[in-house]
Amino acid sequence: LAALAGLLAAGGLAGFLLALPWGGGGAGGAARLPRPPRGRLAPVEPPFPDLRRLIVVAGHGAARGTDFSHLETEAAWALEPFQQVAGQALTFMEHAREGVRAAAADPGALLLFSGAETRRDAPAESEGHTYWKLSEARGWFEGEGVPGGGAVERRAATEEGARDSLENLLFSLCRFHELTGRYPEGVTVVGYRLKERRFAGLHRGAARFPAERFRYVGTEVLEAVAHSAADGEAATRLAWERDLYGCGGELERKRK
Repeated sequence: LAALAGLLAAGGLAGFLLALPWGGGGAGGAARLPRPPRGRLAPVEPPFPDLRRLIVVAGHGAARGTDFSHLETEAAWALEPFQQVAGQALTFMEHAREGVRAAAADPGALLLFSGAETRRDAPAESEGHTYWKLSEARGWFEGEGVPGGGAVERRAATEEGARDSLENLLFSLCRFHELTGRYPEGVTVVGYRLKERRFAGLHRGAARFPAERFRYVGTEVLEAVAHSAADGEAATRLAWERDLYGCGGELERKRK
């Protein structure tokens, strides 16, 4: 992941993406990359070799402390000023629940909670780990309308390097390969509905992942902030349209 972050910063990502097994948009399942000969340099066998599909929950915040039992309240989260709205924490919980729901419905999927340590007032906690612990504290939503949610824990992990939405997708693809030994045959991303065009269009296209194998599960933003959220998303999407890999300007600065 550190190497990939360096590629993003240097603007040298295009060649890397062209080399990925889906880069040519070929038919069929995702191919395995060649492995080095067995011996001292042989990789550790991946823990989930039978999983074929990826479900990503893109994080939007991190817990302030280590008590994950009350994350339904905003006070338990390290939030940006625009996120400090009553009910915001419940929308984060909804993302985690919908990710678990999607994984429960697909026994061949790996669930990844994605997000780095992005908050200065929560320096020891990542977004990805927060969402994992939230799901654990809620019993994997087994008693909250997600039948089979408890079984998802055995197929759930974190990606804790992503600093923005493009990295949520790219780093999760790499994390999937690390944990399964292959790239995914299909990808599902869970997030706010208003971000669907950004993920399904711009980021998926930047990763050169086939549209027919990509799905987005969107939830609604709070009605109280719907207008400002839509304006903010429009501006952010425009920035990504101008700088597809976030190699300069404000998008690059946000990664620092």
